[in-house]
Amino acid sequence: MTLSDLGALGEFFGAFAVFATLLFLAMQVRFARRASEDTSVIMRSQSMREILLALARDPELNALYVRWLPRAEDEVLAALGRSDMEVSRFANICLSVLVTLQSSWLTDRSPMGLALTRSRLRWQLERPGCRAVWTAFRDVHFYSDFRDEIDALVDEIRRAPPGPPSPPPAGLPGSVQG
Repeated sequence: MTLSDLGALGEFFGAFAVFATLLFLAMQVRFARRASEDTSVIMRSQSMREILLALARDPELNALYVRWLPRAEDEVLAALGRSDMEVSRFANICLSVLVTLQSSWLTDRSPMGLALTRSRLRWQLERPGCRAVWTAFRDVHFYSDFRDEIDALVDEIRRAPPGPPSPPPAGLPGSVQG
């Protein structure tokens, strides 16, 4: 075997090694993407869990949330204007949920993540109390792209014929009954 034969053999094995390295790199990138998506889901779940636990641990807070959620938008906005302490606590719960869902919307742009976030947003915003809180605070805590999407959803809900509200998605604070 001549030196040029050994060189050709080395090039062949070198090309195979490059191919194997690229294949390994592609698998690692795929694994990292999946891990990132899983982390996003876990973070969203933990935030929603904290809100649920707060409602579950405090029967008074849960009762307040359940009491104000179906109230008319005008009534909630008027109470917010009077700085009513009870409705302020209710608004803080709604804002916590909406900010958590905004974080989900920003961090998980996968089709499944967006569908889950939108279904939870729809459920919250179908309730007039939460819609009133959105109206009052939409310019304060939220990114413009998120505001545009939610404003479109609120308009769609307001235009829809009255009917029974959709059932709460699993793990949503509104599913806690007092």
